[in-house]
Amino acid sequence: MDIVEFIGRLHPLVVHLPIGFLSLALVIQWAMRKNKSKSQEKIILIILVLGALSAIVASLFGWLLADSGAYGGDTLVWHRWLGIATCLIAIMAPLSKYFHQKKLYQACLVSIGLLLFATGHYGGSLTHGPDYLLEPFQGNSQGDLATTLKGVNPDSVVVYNALIQPILEKKCYDCHGFENDMGGLNMESYQKLLEGGDHGTVIATDSWSSEIFKRVTLPTTHKLFMPPSGTPLDYNEINLLKWWVEQGADSSSTVSELEINTDVEKILLSNYYIDTSPKSYVEKVQVPAVTKSTIDGLTKNGWRINEIAQNTNLLEVTYIQGNSLPNRKIEDLSEIMDNITWLNLSGLSLNDKDISTISKFQNLTRLNLDNNVITEKGLHHLSELTHLETLNLNKNPITGEDANWVKPLTYLKRLYLWETQITSNAIEKLNKLHPELNIIY
Repeated sequence: MDIVEFIGRLHPLVVHLPIGFLSLALVIQWAMRKNKSKSQEKIILIILVLGALSAIVASLFGWLLADSGAYGGDTLVWHRWLGIATCLIAIMAPLSKYFHQKKLYQACLVSIGLLLFATGHYGGSLTHGPDYLLEPFQGNSQGDLATTLKGVNPDSVVVYNALIQPILEKKCYDCHGFENDMGGLNMESYQKLLEGGDHGTVIATDSWSSEIFKRVTLPTTHKLFMPPSGTPLDYNEINLLKWWVEQGADSSSTVSELEINTDVEKILLSNYYIDTSPKSYVEKVQVPAVTKSTIDGLTKNGWRINEIAQNTNLLEVTYIQGNSLPNRKIEDLSEIMDNITWLNLSGLSLNDKDISTISKFQNLTRLNLDNNVITEKGLHHLSELTHLETLNLNKNPITGEDANWVKPLTYLKRLYLWETQITSNAIEKLNKLHPELNIIY
């Protein structure tokens, strides 16, 4: 650091001197507007002179700080020229008072009051961000974000946009955003973040090689610790940043696309209400709703149709009109086949040919074919039901001679074969083909 840059960095220290002197002069002048004396006028004049001199020094130091490249953008331009204007008016104020130019003096005092407020506002925006003044009235941004993300499917939560950028905005933008680019680093966009700053990139292939992560994990007393002022990143924010960097620091990856460790899983759930625990198929699948008129039509034809849970369009369907199903009746369900996940066709005298249509119901997870006349030959029609988890074949003429039908059903967890013709040898064969299958017989 050279001497010029060092002097420039004294600006935040000395800038409070003209603010104090000029504000004091305004207060005293207003308080003594009715009872004036020569001694009081001299005191005000001395304070104004001190304010003018300190304003000159503060403006000079501020100009040097701006030229060092620590700040930039329109906010700096406004702050710089309003500061110069304040300095010039501060010089005119004691001169107009000394030479008894009353109207000019009064105009100077009013201008100083307005300029101090405006210049201070832009100075605060440079160091604390544009929303610093109104931030207490804007609520808890993380709480608002968590409420927004509550119940959202992890598949739709983009990690950078929803989790990382809000952390950077809250903790880093004061120096590296909002038109500020200290050290040549601006984090307002993903592209600018990747470009890095004057000292190179800040994101590498692993967290400990990434400057952005190293800086926020240094001891708070270290001269390179970030952020240098304000609230540091907390444990959860640091862990999320580390996780994102180590997962490739991508701008488009969603939560469900990244590998999630235990710490991150807990943070996402407790802080953002994002549940990343493994979901069953019915919790993940999304299908459009079935119209009421369609359901009403099927209900009139003997089908009972219910939603399996709230906030889902998946359905449980049962045929309840008699103990046999008219020819081709299953095809009535083709219009809603994507929505059917539980299907009950028990006790309807169905044969192998009748259930061929069921192979099109790709979202089936539970299928009840209890008390029909279905054999292994017909069960091969079910090979395309790759999400099937429960299959009830009680009271069907199943012998177990052909067990290959079970191979494609990799998600099948429970198979009911009570009161069938299944043998112990056939059960062993099924267990070898599907070791994790729970067979109830």
